[in-house]
Amino acid sequence: MISYEQMKELLEFRIIIETEAARLAATKRTNNDLINIRNCLEEIKKSPKEDFLNAGNKMDYNFHNAIVQASSNSFLVHSVKNISHLYLELMMFSSEYSKDLKQKKESLFTEHYEIYNAIKNRNSEIAAIYMKQHLERIKAKLDNLIN
Repeated sequence: MISYEQMKELLEFRIIIETEAARLAATKRTNNDLINIRNCLEEIKKSPKEDFLNAGNKMDYNFHNAIVQASSNSFLVHSVKNISHLYLELMMFSSEYSKDLKQKKESLFTEHYEIYNAIKNRNSEIAAIYMKQHLERIKAKLDNLIN
């Protein structure tokens, strides 16, 4: 089981890695990468809220991972792959303590869609800003749960 301190550190790591991955993905992504990111986004949208604790977390991970893949940076890809089990543990913890899964799913989709759109439009700065804001919101929620 991942400790609270490790969760905070993992989110700090994710903010650093995924912000830059989104920035790179916006400039380096291929059409296939964009299709893959979009498919992950659609899976989140279609997932039933009753199963969002289980399937939704995996779909959320897949979305973030697709962006890292689209960065075309093997070191980023390898780093994220090595800690994928921790990512999923953190996502499960966050979902378990979310009071309203329907609202969580809707806000998650909206935030992900903004990131996707920035990558689609090859706007690297906006993609990085949206990713950073998204992950910082998650970190703030975790801080509120812990404190």
